[in-house]
Amino acid sequence: WKFDGVGMCILLLLGVLLVSSLASFARMGSLKVWAMYLVFLTFYFVVVNTVKTKEQLYGLFKIFVISGALVALYGVMQYAFGWTTSNAWIDEEMFEDATMRVYSTLGNPNVLGEYLLLVLPVAAVYMLKNKWKELSKWVYGLMFLVLALCLVLTQSRGCWIGFMLSVVIFVTFYEGKWWGFIPIVLCILPFIIPQTIVDRIMSVGNMEDSSTSYRVYIWMGTLGMMKHYWLGGIGMGEAAFSQVYPFFSYNAIIAPHSHNLFLQLLVEAGISGLGVFLVMQIVFVKKMSDVYRMDDKKSMDSMLALALGSGVIGFLAQSMFDYTFYNYRVMAVFFMVLGLGLALKHLKTTD
Repeated sequence: WKFDGVGMCILLLLGVLLVSSLASFARMGSLKVWAMYLVFLTFYFVVVNTVKTKEQLYGLFKIFVISGALVALYGVMQYAFGWTTSNAWIDEEMFEDATMRVYSTLGNPNVLGEYLLLVLPVAAVYMLKNKWKELSKWVYGLMFLVLALCLVLTQSRGCWIGFMLSVVIFVTFYEGKWWGFIPIVLCILPFIIPQTIVDRIMSVGNMEDSSTSYRVYIWMGTLGMMKHYWLGGIGMGEAAFSQVYPFFSYNAIIAPHSHNLFLQLLVEAGISGLGVFLVMQIVFVKKMSDVYRMDDKKSMDSMLALALGSGVIGFLAQSMFDYTFYNYRVMAVFFMVLGLGLALKHLKTTD
Protein backbone atom coordinates (compact mmCIF):
# COMPACT_ATOMS: atom_id res chain seq x y z
CA TRP A 1 0.00 0.00 0.00
CA LYS A 2 1.61 3.23 -1.19
CA PHE A 3 0.69 6.27 0.86
CA ASP A 4 2.07 9.78 0.40
CA GLY A 5 1.39 13.46 1.01
CA VAL A 6 -1.12 13.76 -1.82
CA GLY A 7 -3.00 10.70 -0.57
CA MET A 8 -3.08 12.13 2.94
CA CYS A 9 -4.54 15.39 1.60
CA ILE A 10 -7.20 13.48 -0.34
CA LEU A 11 -8.31 11.64 2.81
CA LEU A 12 -8.31 14.89 4.81
CA LEU A 13 -10.36 16.59 2.10
CA LEU A 14 -12.88 13.76 2.10
CA GLY A 15 -13.11 14.04 5.89
CA VAL A 16 -13.69 17.80 5.80
CA LEU A 17 -16.29 17.43 3.04
CA LEU A 18 -18.09 14.72 5.03
CA VAL A 19 -18.35 16.97 8.08
CA SER A 20 -19.68 19.84 5.95
CA SER A 21 -22.19 17.47 4.32
CA LEU A 22 -23.47 16.22 7.68
CA ALA A 23 -24.03 19.84 8.75
CA SER A 24 -25.39 20.86 5.33
CA PHE A 25 -28.48 22.94 4.55
CA ALA A 26 -29.52 19.98 2.35
CA ARG A 27 -28.03 16.98 4.15
CA MET A 28 -29.22 14.15 1.89
CA GLY A 29 -28.30 15.97 -1.30
CA SER A 30 -24.86 16.80 0.08
CA LEU A 31 -24.20 13.22 1.21
CA LYS A 32 -25.02 11.96 -2.29
CA VAL A 33 -22.49 14.39 -3.75
CA TRP A 34 -19.95 13.36 -1.10
CA ALA A 35 -20.44 9.70 -2.11
CA MET A 36 -19.56 10.66 -5.70
CA TYR A 37 -16.44 12.43 -4.47
CA LEU A 38 -15.52 9.36 -2.41
CA VAL A 39 -15.65 7.15 -5.50
CA PHE A 40 -13.78 9.45 -7.86
CA LEU A 41 -11.13 10.80 -5.47
CA THR A 42 -10.18 7.27 -4.44
CA PHE A 43 -9.35 6.49 -8.08
CA TYR A 44 -6.08 8.15 -7.10
CA PHE A 45 -5.27 5.26 -4.74
CA VAL A 46 -6.30 2.70 -7.36
CA VAL A 47 -3.83 4.13 -9.89
CA VAL A 48 -0.96 4.57 -7.43
CA ASN A 49 -1.28 1.07 -5.99
CA THR A 50 -1.94 -0.96 -9.15
CA VAL A 51 0.74 0.46 -11.46
CA LYS A 52 3.75 -1.78 -10.72
CA THR A 53 6.07 -1.18 -13.69
CA LYS A 54 7.06 1.65 -16.00
CA GLU A 55 5.72 -0.36 -18.95
CA GLN A 56 2.27 -0.29 -17.36
CA LEU A 57 2.59 3.41 -16.61
CA TYR A 58 3.75 4.34 -20.11
CA GLY A 59 0.92 2.21 -21.50
CA LEU A 60 -1.61 4.20 -19.45
CA PHE A 61 -0.12 7.47 -20.69
CA LYS A 62 -0.45 6.29 -24.30
CA ILE A 63 -4.08 5.26 -23.74
CA PHE A 64 -4.68 8.66 -22.12
CA VAL A 65 -3.36 10.47 -25.21
CA ILE A 66 -5.07 8.24 -27.78
CA SER A 67 -8.46 8.36 -26.07
CA GLY A 68 -8.12 12.13 -25.68
CA ALA A 69 -7.31 12.45 -29.39
CA LEU A 70 -10.45 10.45 -30.27
CA VAL A 71 -12.58 12.73 -28.10
CA ALA A 72 -10.96 15.75 -29.76
CA LEU A 73 -11.44 14.28 -33.25
CA TYR A 74 -15.15 13.91 -32.57
CA GLY A 75 -15.23 17.57 -31.50
CA VAL A 76 -13.48 18.66 -34.72
CA MET A 77 -15.96 16.60 -36.75
CA GLN A 78 -18.81 18.33 -34.91
CA TYR A 79 -17.50 21.61 -36.23
CA ALA A 80 -16.68 20.37 -39.73
CA PHE A 81 -20.03 18.69 -40.35
CA GLY A 82 -22.25 20.98 -38.27
CA TRP A 83 -23.33 18.27 -35.87
CA THR A 84 -23.97 20.83 -33.14
CA THR A 85 -26.29 23.79 -33.60
CA SER A 86 -26.73 25.04 -30.04
CA ASN A 87 -25.81 28.67 -29.37
CA ALA A 88 -26.38 28.32 -25.63
CA TRP A 89 -22.78 29.28 -24.76
CA ILE A 90 -22.41 32.27 -27.12
CA ASP A 91 -23.32 35.92 -26.64
CA GLU A 92 -24.75 36.36 -30.14
CA GLU A 93 -24.81 40.15 -29.86
CA MET A 94 -21.05 40.36 -29.21
CA PHE A 95 -19.94 37.43 -31.36
CA GLU A 96 -22.13 37.38 -34.45
CA ASP A 97 -19.66 35.29 -36.45
CA ALA A 98 -18.99 32.74 -33.68
CA THR A 99 -21.95 30.46 -34.27
CA MET A 100 -20.58 27.19 -32.89
CA ARG A 101 -18.66 25.89 -29.88
CA VAL A 102 -17.82 22.20 -29.91
CA TYR A 103 -18.31 19.98 -26.86
CA SER A 104 -17.65 16.46 -28.23
CA THR A 105 -18.78 13.74 -25.78
CA LEU A 106 -18.70 15.98 -22.70
CA GLY A 107 -21.84 18.06 -23.29
CA ASN A 108 -20.26 21.45 -22.60
CA PRO A 109 -17.40 23.27 -24.39
CA ASN A 110 -15.80 24.49 -21.15
CA VAL A 111 -15.81 20.96 -19.73
CA LEU A 112 -14.26 19.63 -22.94
CA GLY A 113 -11.54 22.30 -22.74
CA GLU A 114 -10.76 21.36 -19.14
CA TYR A 115 -10.28 17.73 -20.16
CA LEU A 116 -8.04 18.70 -23.08
CA LEU A 117 -5.86 20.81 -20.77
CA LEU A 118 -4.80 17.64 -18.96
CA VAL A 119 -4.19 15.61 -22.14
CA LEU A 120 -2.31 18.11 -24.32
CA PRO A 121 0.98 18.31 -22.33
CA VAL A 122 1.30 14.51 -22.24
CA ALA A 123 0.63 14.36 -25.99
CA ALA A 124 3.38 16.95 -26.47
CA VAL A 125 5.85 14.68 -24.63
CA TYR A 126 5.23 11.74 -26.96
CA MET A 127 5.40 14.05 -29.98
CA LEU A 128 8.74 15.53 -28.88
CA LYS A 129 10.34 12.37 -27.53
CA ASN A 130 10.12 10.23 -30.69
CA LYS A 131 12.66 10.72 -33.48
CA TRP A 132 11.81 12.40 -36.77
CA LYS A 133 12.38 9.24 -38.79
CA GLU A 134 9.92 7.26 -36.66
CA LEU A 135 6.29 7.02 -37.75
CA SER A 136 5.16 7.31 -34.12
CA LYS A 137 6.43 10.90 -33.96
CA TRP A 138 4.19 11.92 -36.85
CA VAL A 139 1.23 10.02 -35.41
CA TYR A 140 1.56 11.68 -32.01
CA GLY A 141 2.20 15.02 -33.71
CA LEU A 142 -1.08 14.64 -35.61
CA MET A 143 -2.89 13.74 -32.39
CA PHE A 144 -1.43 16.82 -30.68
CA LEU A 145 -2.65 19.04 -33.53
CA VAL A 146 -6.15 17.54 -33.33
CA LEU A 147 -6.21 18.10 -29.56
CA ALA A 148 -5.01 21.71 -29.95
CA LEU A 149 -7.50 22.43 -32.76
CA CYS A 150 -10.34 21.06 -30.69
CA LEU A 151 -9.28 23.27 -27.77
CA VAL A 152 -9.45 26.29 -30.10
CA LEU A 153 -12.91 25.23 -31.32
CA THR A 154 -14.27 25.08 -27.77
CA GLN A 155 -13.82 28.88 -27.75
CA SER A 156 -13.32 28.60 -24.00
CA ARG A 157 -11.29 31.67 -23.03
CA GLY A 158 -10.45 30.36 -19.56
CA CYS A 159 -9.09 27.15 -21.08
CA TRP A 160 -7.03 29.16 -23.57
CA ILE A 161 -5.50 31.09 -20.66
CA GLY A 162 -4.82 27.83 -18.82
CA PHE A 163 -3.22 26.28 -21.92
CA MET A 164 -1.00 29.32 -22.50
CA LEU A 165 0.17 29.10 -18.88
CA SER A 166 0.93 25.39 -19.38
CA VAL A 167 2.90 26.18 -22.53
CA VAL A 168 4.92 28.88 -20.75
CA ILE A 169 5.86 26.48 -17.95
CA PHE A 170 6.60 23.54 -20.26
CA VAL A 171 8.72 25.51 -22.75
CA THR A 172 10.64 27.34 -20.02
CA PHE A 173 11.75 24.15 -18.28
CA TYR A 174 12.06 21.93 -21.36
CA GLU A 175 13.92 24.22 -23.76
CA GLY A 176 14.09 27.86 -22.71
CA LYS A 177 15.95 28.79 -25.89
CA TRP A 178 12.68 28.38 -27.81
CA TRP A 179 11.58 31.74 -26.44
CA GLY A 180 13.91 33.28 -29.02
CA PHE A 181 11.28 32.42 -31.64
CA ILE A 182 8.59 34.46 -29.87
CA PRO A 183 9.13 37.65 -31.97
CA ILE A 184 8.73 35.60 -35.16
CA VAL A 185 5.61 33.87 -33.85
CA LEU A 186 4.07 37.19 -32.82
CA CYS A 187 4.63 38.54 -36.33
CA ILE A 188 2.98 35.49 -37.94
CA LEU A 189 -0.01 35.08 -35.60
CA PRO A 190 -2.07 38.07 -36.87
CA PHE A 191 -2.11 36.48 -40.35
CA ILE A 192 -3.27 33.02 -39.28
CA ILE A 193 -5.61 33.56 -36.30
CA PRO A 194 -9.28 33.90 -37.36
CA GLN A 195 -10.99 37.15 -36.38
CA THR A 196 -13.53 35.28 -34.26
CA ILE A 197 -10.69 33.96 -32.06
CA VAL A 198 -9.18 37.45 -31.76
CA ASP A 199 -12.59 38.85 -30.75
CA ARG A 200 -12.99 36.16 -28.08
CA ILE A 201 -9.52 36.84 -26.65
CA MET A 202 -10.03 40.62 -26.64
CA SER A 203 -13.36 40.20 -24.82
CA VAL A 204 -11.70 38.79 -21.67
CA GLY A 205 -12.83 40.99 -18.80
CA ASN A 206 -15.43 42.84 -20.90
CA MET A 207 -18.52 43.22 -18.73
CA GLU A 208 -20.67 43.75 -21.83
CA ASP A 209 -20.19 40.06 -22.57
CA SER A 210 -23.06 38.24 -20.86
CA SER A 211 -20.79 35.30 -19.97
CA THR A 212 -18.33 37.56 -18.16
CA SER A 213 -20.94 39.64 -16.34
CA TYR A 214 -22.82 36.46 -15.37
CA ARG A 215 -19.72 35.05 -13.68
CA VAL A 216 -18.77 38.31 -11.97
CA TYR A 217 -22.21 38.72 -10.42
CA ILE A 218 -22.15 35.10 -9.23
CA TRP A 219 -18.71 35.64 -7.67
CA MET A 220 -20.01 38.75 -5.88
CA GLY A 221 -22.95 36.78 -4.49
CA THR A 222 -20.67 33.93 -3.43
CA LEU A 223 -18.32 36.35 -1.65
CA GLY A 224 -21.34 37.63 0.24
CA MET A 225 -22.10 34.07 1.34
CA MET A 226 -18.52 33.53 2.50
CA LYS A 227 -18.75 36.40 4.96
CA HIS A 228 -21.20 34.26 6.93
CA TYR A 229 -20.11 30.69 6.13
CA TRP A 230 -16.32 30.89 5.64
CA LEU A 231 -15.55 28.71 8.66
CA GLY A 232 -17.54 25.53 8.02
CA GLY A 233 -19.29 26.07 4.69
CA ILE A 234 -22.91 25.38 3.72
CA GLY A 235 -22.54 21.78 2.55
CA MET A 236 -21.78 20.10 -0.73
CA GLY A 237 -23.72 20.18 -3.95
CA GLU A 238 -26.28 22.13 -5.91
CA ALA A 239 -29.10 21.49 -3.42
CA ALA A 240 -27.27 23.20 -0.55
CA PHE A 241 -26.03 26.03 -2.79
CA SER A 242 -29.55 26.76 -4.07
CA GLN A 243 -30.83 26.94 -0.48
CA VAL A 244 -28.48 29.79 0.48
CA TYR A 245 -27.29 31.56 -2.67
CA PRO A 246 -30.62 33.29 -3.58
CA PHE A 247 -30.34 35.41 -0.42
CA PHE A 248 -27.03 36.83 -1.65
CA SER A 249 -27.48 36.87 -5.45
CA TYR A 250 -26.96 39.98 -7.58
CA ASN A 251 -29.29 41.00 -10.41
CA ALA A 252 -31.55 38.04 -9.56
CA ILE A 253 -29.08 35.70 -11.31
CA ILE A 254 -29.81 32.04 -10.65
CA ALA A 255 -26.77 29.74 -10.54
CA PRO A 256 -26.16 26.07 -9.57
CA HIS A 257 -22.62 26.84 -8.35
CA SER A 258 -20.08 29.66 -8.00
CA HIS A 259 -18.28 29.15 -11.36
CA ASN A 260 -14.95 29.04 -9.50
CA LEU A 261 -13.49 25.86 -8.03
CA PHE A 262 -11.70 27.64 -5.18
CA LEU A 263 -14.74 29.72 -4.19
CA GLN A 264 -16.90 26.60 -4.41
CA LEU A 265 -14.66 24.61 -2.07
CA LEU A 266 -14.58 27.54 0.33
CA VAL A 267 -18.35 28.01 0.35
CA GLU A 268 -19.07 24.26 0.56
CA ALA A 269 -16.50 23.15 3.14
CA GLY A 270 -15.13 26.35 4.65
CA ILE A 271 -11.55 27.53 4.92
CA SER A 272 -10.25 24.09 5.92
CA GLY A 273 -11.58 22.47 2.72
CA LEU A 274 -9.94 25.06 0.51
CA GLY A 275 -6.72 24.93 2.54
CA VAL A 276 -6.38 21.15 2.25
CA PHE A 277 -7.00 21.27 -1.50
CA LEU A 278 -4.37 23.98 -2.03
CA VAL A 279 -1.82 22.04 0.04
CA MET A 280 -2.60 18.96 -2.08
CA GLN A 281 -1.77 20.83 -5.28
CA ILE A 282 1.42 22.30 -3.82
CA VAL A 283 2.57 18.83 -2.71
CA PHE A 284 1.79 17.39 -6.16
CA VAL A 285 3.74 20.09 -8.01
CA LYS A 286 6.63 19.62 -5.56
CA LYS A 287 6.66 15.85 -6.24
CA MET A 288 6.69 16.46 -10.01
CA SER A 289 9.51 18.94 -9.53
CA ASP A 290 11.49 16.29 -7.65
CA VAL A 291 11.02 13.77 -10.49
CA TYR A 292 11.94 16.41 -13.08
CA ARG A 293 15.27 17.07 -11.33
CA MET A 294 16.21 13.37 -10.89
CA ASP A 295 17.28 12.91 -14.54
CA ASP A 296 18.29 14.93 -17.55
CA LYS A 297 15.41 17.27 -18.47
CA LYS A 298 15.09 15.54 -21.86
CA SER A 299 14.54 12.09 -20.31
CA MET A 300 11.09 10.52 -20.63
CA ASP A 301 10.38 10.60 -16.90
CA SER A 302 11.43 14.24 -16.51
CA MET A 303 9.33 15.29 -19.50
CA LEU A 304 6.27 13.42 -18.21
CA ALA A 305 6.65 14.99 -14.76
CA LEU A 306 6.91 18.42 -16.39
CA ALA A 307 3.87 17.71 -18.57
CA LEU A 308 1.73 16.56 -15.63
CA GLY A 309 2.77 19.51 -13.49
CA SER A 310 2.15 22.09 -16.21
CA GLY A 311 -1.15 20.45 -17.17
CA VAL A 312 -2.45 20.52 -13.60
CA ILE A 313 -1.39 24.16 -13.18
CA GLY A 314 -3.19 25.07 -16.42
CA PHE A 315 -6.28 23.19 -15.19
CA LEU A 316 -6.17 25.12 -11.90
CA ALA A 317 -5.90 28.39 -13.85
CA GLN A 318 -9.11 27.52 -15.71
CA SER A 319 -10.63 26.61 -12.32
CA MET A 320 -10.53 30.31 -11.44
CA PHE A 321 -13.20 30.87 -14.11
CA ASP A 322 -15.30 27.73 -13.73
CA TYR A 323 -16.25 25.06 -11.19
CA THR A 324 -14.18 22.37 -12.89
CA PHE A 325 -15.36 19.57 -10.57
CA TYR A 326 -19.02 20.14 -11.49
CA ASN A 327 -18.60 17.48 -14.18
CA TYR A 328 -17.71 14.29 -12.35
CA ARG A 329 -15.96 12.74 -15.36
CA VAL A 330 -13.47 15.60 -15.48
CA MET A 331 -13.00 15.39 -11.71
CA ALA A 332 -12.26 11.66 -12.00
CA VAL A 333 -9.70 12.27 -14.77
CA PHE A 334 -8.06 15.02 -12.70
CA PHE A 335 -7.45 12.72 -9.72
CA MET A 336 -6.34 9.91 -12.04
CA VAL A 337 -3.75 12.33 -13.45
CA LEU A 338 -2.56 13.03 -9.89
CA GLY A 339 -2.35 9.26 -9.42
CA LEU A 340 -0.29 8.83 -12.60
CA GLY A 341 2.10 11.51 -11.39
CA LEU A 342 2.65 9.90 -8.01
CA ALA A 343 2.93 6.45 -9.60
CA LEU A 344 5.75 7.91 -11.68
CA LYS A 345 7.33 9.30 -8.51
CA HIS A 346 7.12 5.95 -6.67
CA LEU A 347 8.56 4.02 -9.61
CA LYS A 348 11.33 6.54 -10.04
CA THR A 349 12.44 6.37 -6.43
CA THR A 350 12.56 2.55 -6.53
CA ASP A 351 14.70 2.37 -9.72
